[in-house]
Amino acid sequence: MIRLLSAMCVFACTCVAFATTIPKVPLAELFQKADVVALVQVTEGRTLGTGEETCGASYEAIVVAGLKGANVGSTIKFGHNFGFEVGTQYILFLVKPDRPFDPKMSMNSEMERMRGHLNARCSSQWPDLTVMHSGNGALPVSFSAQFNYKDSVRVASRFVGIPPGVEVKAAMPSDIEEFSGVVWVRLDDMLKLLQQFAK
Repeated sequence: MIRLLSAMCVFACTCVAFATTIPKVPLAELFQKADVVALVQVTEGRTLGTGEETCGASYEAIVVAGLKGANVGSTIKFGHNFGFEVGTQYILFLVKPDRPFDPKMSMNSEMERMRGHLNARCSSQWPDLTVMHSGNGALPVSFSAQFNYKDSVRVASRFVGIPPGVEVKAAMPSDIEEFSGVVWVRLDDMLKLLQQFAK
């Protein structure tokens, strides 16, 4: 369910924004620009405000594998996008709010105006870390039938570039997954790749 919701958010944001388009960013660049990269398990989530006054959501997670800027067993707080499921593991690419990483190929002025209004109203409530690249810096971990139900990482390859040589398998087709170019990568392969970036 969380995978569907996350994909719907990306799909909806890209379509509704009309002239706003999100570029593909290489995985290595996400790692380089991130303040924190970690495999985490979400332990808690809460909404920030209600109705028209909502400021998104805040989450807490335990670090399962610290790859950059985080230690195993520590707790991190992040946000402010909705859609993260308590108990689910993610590989997160996070930055501090004062140095966001949210590249655009083109922008819709109305969407940017709304974003600016949200930032002004809500930034004081947001956690110390935020997901990079319009939410695409959060890669869910789950069993994948394409890899014999082993732990795998779900990547929207339309927005996140996987280096050549890494084995990927396309997700089961749906309109949203096809649009986002969703692929699966073995969790072990992804962790080894990220550890290489850290050297």
